Amino acid sequence: MKRFGRAVRLVAIIALLLLTAYTGIADGLDTLRSASGPLERVAAASQLAYGALAIASLLASLILRRWVVPLLVLWGAVLTLTGGLAPVVWGEQNALVGLLAGLCTAGIAALALWGCRRHNVELADRKRLQRNAA
Repeated sequence: MKRFGRAVRLVAIIALLLLTAYTGIADGLDTLRSASGPLERVAAASQLAYGALAIASLLASLILRRWVVPLLVLWGAVLTLTGGLAPVVWGEQNALVGLLAGLCTAGIAALALWGCRRHNVELADRKRLQRNAA
């Protein structure tokens, strides 16, 4: 059962990063073209940034694992900024709605970071047990 939970957690994180990579880049390019004001340009740039950071996080998980957590923290911060800014800039909502949206987005990013850190701890524990057994 533990192995199933680990697999679900890892698949969820990868799926979230793939989704935000695609939507960040695709939507960010579209919104950058249609942005007319400075806040709209900031929102579009932050979309592009979280898309790029999602790709960087995925690549780091394959190549430079020590960079995954710092990249995920940065990804989460930019994603939170975008999550709070988008309803205000594009949805014409008030700042309270933007704040609540940003907090919800931060919660999702925190879950992804927790899952990644938990996965890393389990990998380190497994390696330590293998070394001790040898």
